[in-house]
Amino acid sequence: MRKLLFCIGLCAATLAAAEVPGWQQAGDTAQQPAPQADTAQQPDLSDTIAQQVLEPLQQGVQAQNIQQVLGVFDKNGFENYSNLYGQLQAFFQVFYKVDFRYRLLQVAAQNGRASATAEVQMDALPYDVTTIPARRSTQMRMQLKLGAKGWKITSFTPADFFNVEYRTK
Repeated sequence: MRKLLFCIGLCAATLAAAEVPGWQQAGDTAQQPAPQADTAQQPDLSDTIAQQVLEPLQQGVQAQNIQQVLGVFDKNGFENYSNLYGQLQAFFQVFYKVDFRYRLLQVAAQNGRASATAEVQMDALPYDVTTIPARRSTQMRMQLKLGAKGWKITSFTPADFFNVEYRTK
């Protein structure tokens, strides 16, 4: 019986530590191969979007750093910037631990504009033990603009993803 319990515990620990292929989790960037030293080679657009937008978004959400999250959005070009700020404030007041994962599915760019689609999953634990933990999974579609400081999000759907009252469809 002890061997069986040990095996179950070991198997559960192994499954909990297993990574889902293609999903970017906190700390995954160190596991990626180093870029080639060839300076003539331009970085892949997908890699650039991930480094300038999705990684800072992920880090900001998990650290509950509103300024870092808002830093990936185009303040002047994002129509509901103040609404997003309010959503993030309310969200971080309700949830104390957030796990945010993404997998970039598609990127297309032309003339300083881009669109990207990413599969996004988020689990959040509330401060109040009577509140149900949140689990969200969606295909997030983003419109981006290339500016002086790199790529910034100008819009995304679902726009209520960070809303406390988020409804799954």
